[in-house]
Amino acid sequence: MEIGEKFSSVVLPLVGLHPSFASKGDADLDKVREIISKSRQRVVGMGEIGLDQRYVRGSSGAWQKQLSVFQTQLEMAEAAELPVNLHSRDTAGSIIAMLDSYQIKGAVFHWFAGDEKTMGKALDRGFYISFTPSITYSKRVRTLAKACVPELVLTETDGPVPFWGEFRGVTTRPPLVKRVVEELGDLMGLTAGDMARQVEQNAKRLFLGK
Repeated sequence: MEIGEKFSSVVLPLVGLHPSFASKGDADLDKVREIISKSRQRVVGMGEIGLDQRYVRGSSGAWQKQLSVFQTQLEMAEAAELPVNLHSRDTAGSIIAMLDSYQIKGAVFHWFAGDEKTMGKALDRGFYISFTPSITYSKRVRTLAKACVPELVLTETDGPVPFWGEFRGVTTRPPLVKRVVEELGDLMGLTAGDMARQVEQNAKRLFLGK
């Protein structure tokens, strides 16, 4: 929130409890709820929230807690009429099924890692798919991008996560998004400029309702 306030012209804040922190309990959820209540005019979405079994290491109790925290945050997003930024590693299908039970304003699958069929289900519901610098070297990601639609794509870096290919050894920073946009445009038959304008329009539609 502090960064969003300091750079309000270029940073739009989202709040949420990442699945890796879900085991910390209700205190953090109360903090998220408090931030939304006090700063609703500035908060544009909830995220990064979602599900990821890799963080529970086979613990049934921890998984149930993660599910509960995610469901609570979906309820919060529904009540506040906020879109959600979703972490869905190996869980995209389950999350899509869960979202059908909520009236969520909108959703973006951050660094989508599912298959083309699952992505199709997300697109059919009007959900967005976000691509990272991995689009420059991953055949699987490039195949997904070709099957996506310009009106439902977003871009990101997911920094400080490192990438391979031309970005090996390069610190992950926001300017890397330029290459993501270029590759998306190439795969979708659009110029880099047109792709950039489309992504900006998509982001404004999802997070600002424009």
